Amino acid sequence: MSDEPLESLDGLNSGPLVEPFEPLPVVVRGWKIHHFLILIVLLALGFAGFGIAPTVLLAVLASPVVLARRGYRLSSLYWVGISFPLCVLAWLYVVWFHGWIALGHPPRSSLDDPKNINSIEYSYLMMYVLLIITPFVFLISLGLTLIRVAEKVRSGSPWAARLLPLLLFPLTWGLSYFALRWDPYSVLEWFFD
Repeated sequence: MSDEPLESLDGLNSGPLVEPFEPLPVVVRGWKIHHFLILIVLLALGFAGFGIAPTVLLAVLASPVVLARRGYRLSSLYWVGISFPLCVLAWLYVVWFHGWIALGHPPRSSLDDPKNINSIEYSYLMMYVLLIITPFVFLISLGLTLIRVAEKVRSGSPWAARLLPLLLFPLTWGLSYFALRWDPYSVLEWFFD
């Protein structure tokens, strides 16, 4: 048997019946076995130390930067910085909903202290960590936005591509700020009470 791909049976030689093997996606192509082992160990430690939900949140925030190809890590870090306030906002409501499930009713301010709900303690601590690092992420995201705009101007991109980073930064951070100020269902009030 030869190593050539199977040819069609009608004798017209119209091409191979079996497509050649596609290589692994670009994201995984450069990884060695020790990269996967380190990832598995970090995920296992995260699940053991924090639980499933905080580890998934960290993986969602960190994976675009870690898995990005060389030359695209700064761009993926920009997108993580832009989406960070929305993730914090979503995480606040995940903690609140988790408290609702644990209590059997929507958590109420001054009555259902999030520190005293045992099943949400790790989610609660993760929310505090996210709130502590938010000012630093804001400054880093602002710097990355300015770098992105300068990069677009230098490369001669159209005006729409130059303005997009300048619009996305205040849109995502401003939307999150006003959503927290509006505080539907008094979730922020419950969290800090």
